[in-house]
Amino acid sequence: MKLAKEKLDLFGGRSPQGNTALHIASRSGNKNVVQAIIKIQPCLMYERNQRGETPLHIAAAAGDVNVVKLLFGKMKIDRLLFGQENILRMQDSEDNTPLHMAVRNRHLKVVQELIKVDTEPGFPVNQAGQSPLSIAIDASSTNIACWIIRNMPESLNHEGSNNMTLLHSAVMRRNIDVTREILNARKDLITKVDVRQRNALHYAAAAAYEVNNILALLSKEDDLLAFKRDCNGQTPIHLATKNGRFGAVKMLVNDYPDVIEVLDNKQHNILHLAAQHGHGDIVSFILKLPEKDDLLNTLDEDGNTPLHLAAMNFRDNVVDTLCREKKLNIMATNHKHQTALEIAQKSEVEATENKKYLTLKALKEAYKYRALDPDDIIANGSLSGSGTCTTYNQEKLERAKKLAEVILMLTSIVAAFTFTAAFTIPENRGIDNYGTHIDGICIYVWNVRSFVQQSHLPNAHCLDG
Repeated sequence: MKLAKEKLDLFGGRSPQGNTALHIASRSGNKNVVQAIIKIQPCLMYERNQRGETPLHIAAAAGDVNVVKLLFGKMKIDRLLFGQENILRMQDSEDNTPLHMAVRNRHLKVVQELIKVDTEPGFPVNQAGQSPLSIAIDASSTNIACWIIRNMPESLNHEGSNNMTLLHSAVMRRNIDVTREILNARKDLITKVDVRQRNALHYAAAAAYEVNNILALLSKEDDLLAFKRDCNGQTPIHLATKNGRFGAVKMLVNDYPDVIEVLDNKQHNILHLAAQHGHGDIVSFILKLPEKDDLLNTLDEDGNTPLHLAAMNFRDNVVDTLCREKKLNIMATNHKHQTALEIAQKSEVEATENKKYLTLKALKEAYKYRALDPDDIIANGSLSGSGTCTTYNQEKLERAKKLAEVILMLTSIVAAFTFTAAFTIPENRGIDNYGTHIDGICIYVWNVRSFVQQSHLPNAHCLDG
């Protein structure tokens, strides 16, 4: 006070960051100094530093409720006398108000004081699209968020990016207390969807950790939520399966068994998604359900079964589990006429050599030990899976059929010749004519062998003998 009387321009100075003496006093929490400065230079309350912050921004961020009361108390008088701007709504360079600062720094008492004295409706939004309540929810400041919701339920009108409601945000943060508080204030938010047509249950099902309590709370409020589809045609159970949330999948299946059969826009059922993303625990769970037979061999829009998707992504554990199912159609082909083994052999998906080896091994073993018809053997080359399948190559299939006919004819000729040769050798012709007959058969066999080799059929060399 002595310096101020001796030097009238004392309060005209600023720090390198543009802070006035009142900014610095507000940060330090010295109420007496703040009061003295306001008395001498009241206009300093409206000055901004280089970040656009007023002294009230600084005091709110520091959390000193007494300094905050002093600053907006003086503002009330100035507004009545001089029509000064409302410093409670003044925004910094990022459009944050003092309330934003108090919430971000978790100062509940300051938040309560600022809201009580602010008579203007609604909350301003900063450049990041955040309201004070959305900041509290994102920061998991449960006590602040719940207090704001109870005292200003209209703050729930705010929507963030992609039209996400604050209920979406609370569920994504796995905050059951805030979720319950929001539902008590605004139950209608449970049916609101974002730009991807996803409701709060979609986000709960896909959450990073098990959120069974939130799932139960949401589904209790609306039984139809579990059947709602997003822009990809996926219900909450699809997202839970894709993200490997076993607890969520189990709960949704138990509460809403009909969702098991729902297909997304790509005609994927939940077993497709579990197999594609390698979630072995979910695959095993699904295979114990009564509906498994309807899911096991279902084709998606590309004709792929769950085994195809597991094979092309080298999900070795899932491939092994699926191959043990007796009702699995291991010979199923997709729209490109590829079996699961073929698609694994040609897949360019990145995976470790160990996963590739184990995937191919499981498939080859399944081919080897399954009871196959002769037509399946011809169509799939070798049972080992080492050759390239030509199931739907019409030309080679015809050649294979001709080969089968030739072999049957050869078998008959050799059998007949062997039986009759010993009894029909002409006495006057001797062994030479007999040898001629042998040569004819050998030439015939040699021609068959050449035909086999030219056909490029697997294991053709087995006919050499």
